[in-house]
Amino acid sequence: MKLSPRPLASRSRRRTLLGLVLGALGCHQPQLTNLRAPADAAERAPDGSVDGPAWFQLSDAQPVDVPMGPRACVNLQCQRPVCPGPTRTSLSGTAFAPNGKLPLYNVAVYIPNAPLAPLPRGMTCDRCGTTTSGYPIASAITDAEGKFRLENVPAGKDIPLVVQVGKWRRRVTIPNVRPCEDNLLADPELTRLPRHRGEGDLPNVAITTGQCDGLSCTMAKLGVDTTELGVLGQDRPFTYFQGNSGGGPPGMAPAPELWGKLAELQKYDFIVFNSLCLEYANNPGEWLNRDAAAFENVTRYLNAGGRAFATGREYAWAKYSPDPRLAGALGFPTVDQQGDGKLPITVDTRTPKSKALADWMKFVNPAASYGQISADEIYDHLRGPAVGGQIWATSPSQRLSRDLGNHPRVVTFNTPVGLPVDQQCGRLTMLNMQVAKRGDFAPSSFPAICGAELTTAEYALAFLLFDLAACIQNEEMPPAPPAIIP
Repeated sequence: MKLSPRPLASRSRRRTLLGLVLGALGCHQPQLTNLRAPADAAERAPDGSVDGPAWFQLSDAQPVDVPMGPRACVNLQCQRPVCPGPTRTSLSGTAFAPNGKLPLYNVAVYIPNAPLAPLPRGMTCDRCGTTTSGYPIASAITDAEGKFRLENVPAGKDIPLVVQVGKWRRRVTIPNVRPCEDNLLADPELTRLPRHRGEGDLPNVAITTGQCDGLSCTMAKLGVDTTELGVLGQDRPFTYFQGNSGGGPPGMAPAPELWGKLAELQKYDFIVFNSLCLEYANNPGEWLNRDAAAFENVTRYLNAGGRAFATGREYAWAKYSPDPRLAGALGFPTVDQQGDGKLPITVDTRTPKSKALADWMKFVNPAASYGQISADEIYDHLRGPAVGGQIWATSPSQRLSRDLGNHPRVVTFNTPVGLPVDQQCGRLTMLNMQVAKRGDFAPSSFPAICGAELTTAEYALAFLLFDLAACIQNEEMPPAPPAIIP
């Protein structure tokens, strides 16, 4: 017998119904005591009420969750119009980087039905489905052109909208949503990520400078306000540490103060390691030496939910990791086995995200060859397969005019490597190439020397940086929008 639950108006009616159901089924009827109110906010409805499923406390059993049928609408749910035929009220637009120019893939766009919860600061375990708040009632994820479409949205004035990827989050207000039609948001100022903390949330990011890559300038080019770029002790979201380059703000602390202390690493959602040109591994005579303790710190950071972006010889964080699953996930050839990396760097489009990278690069730069990444210099320090990871792009290698085959140039690992997806929290992205021009310039010229426009080589870098910030998921599956409250 299938029973269809109906909404009840009072606690007494709920008690009565439960008794009748148990009696009809011939079940033992333990004494029904008072209804137990939800213990905390996690058990409450979006409006803070305790309606919805009723909680009964039985004297000789655990609490029983009895579904009580459809709830009344709450807040903005009540503003969703009933439209004739197939017509729906919708919102569409494009999500952009903070500069309002670069469209972004895999950005969550949603309408919250309650206040947003504060985002935790620093390293956290951000699996997909855990980073959005506010009980979304409509949501979407942007495609390879940065486009989104929200269906069945509330109509009326001052409708809230959230644009979020990882801990980049901005809440804006749509002045007016017209019922029963698509409302195109054509102004990038409404649908871009925040430039500064006055507009929304920014991740905490550490950036080490290096002579063999110039990623120090990337955040400014992406539109982050220069007031948010700083050094240790300034309480800025983007903190620069000095490697073997002065390419950053004045007053940078030495990079070993970052990787030498796990507590310092844990302050940051992700870290950008610019290439130092050398491994600097286990060499006590060098002031930039990375000893066993440093490699252990970074490995523990990654395995607990930290993210790292490494270019050039910063693959050392994987090669010398004390975790054999990470250290053994790739091959690292000796010097006499290495060749010269050659163009083209070709994207492997067999997974949803790598296919999106190829599509996205063609969209933002139509003159480029489909699925090919530009680079100022290509190295040959990695060998596949990437056990437990993903090789996004490869290119040919040669040694003394002898072809060595295609080798990995862009590789990612969710960490801890080798564990099921639901037990992974962190991510390591490695680019075995020089993405931006060499980063050695006087701190006094930063960030004015950076310019405002991304180079062709920096397009792929931008895509992968925002991918690094996104929630952790099964890489074999396309990204999914946030779950909604119907």
